[in-house]
Amino acid sequence: MDKYLLQNTHHYIVWPVEQSNMPDIRQSRNNQDLVVTLNKYAPHLLRTEKRLLVQKSFRFLKQLTLPKDYPFKNGQQTTTKGSIVWTDYAVYTWPLIIQLLKSNASLSFENVIDKYLNSQANRTPNWTAIKEHLITSCTETKFITTDELDQWYDEIGTTLIKPQVYHELYRWFGDDVRELGYTAFDYFMEERNTFSTWQKAIHAHLSTITNLPNEQRDYLMSKHFNNLF
Repeated sequence: MDKYLLQNTHHYIVWPVEQSNMPDIRQSRNNQDLVVTLNKYAPHLLRTEKRLLVQKSFRFLKQLTLPKDYPFKNGQQTTTKGSIVWTDYAVYTWPLIIQLLKSNASLSFENVIDKYLNSQANRTPNWTAIKEHLITSCTETKFITTDELDQWYDEIGTTLIKPQVYHELYRWFGDDVRELGYTAFDYFMEERNTFSTWQKAIHAHLSTITNLPNEQRDYLMSKHFNNLF
């Protein structure tokens, strides 16, 4: 496979899976600050997930010395006792790349990948570069709540797309999903075929990202979006 046909891997922020040891207090605060930045400029990318480290717990005195903002706690529920629990945030590779391509329109696809993803085989995000870019080059964007998404869905529900699929597309495209829905609605009025109209709408939207090569667009369509419907 071409080195740029990347897997849609999820990357945890509070405790990255590639980090063997639990983050210390300083690292933890830096990681949580990254979450704040992402939530401010690209909130659709963040997926909240409860995680736990089984058969591990902080000793009583150790727990007393930890600051309140340290996210790792001893589990208190029946199912989590004897474990360390925390709320983590996952970001998936391809929605992140799409966000970076849109906000770096002057850079080629290859340059965006090499600038914002580390060079090792698993291509983990270069969060330092990404955070700096978001702060200096992007505008603040509010997170769209489930209720708001449902209202947007109601506008194009006649296309017969499933609500959960529409919500998943928000995780890929953020606010652009609303305009994407209008495009699909127009196609649907012509041919009354849910699969075809949404595939055309997604393809058309990806084509507006001028630094996304055709090969990558076609890969995304066949690998991810054709399977949603």
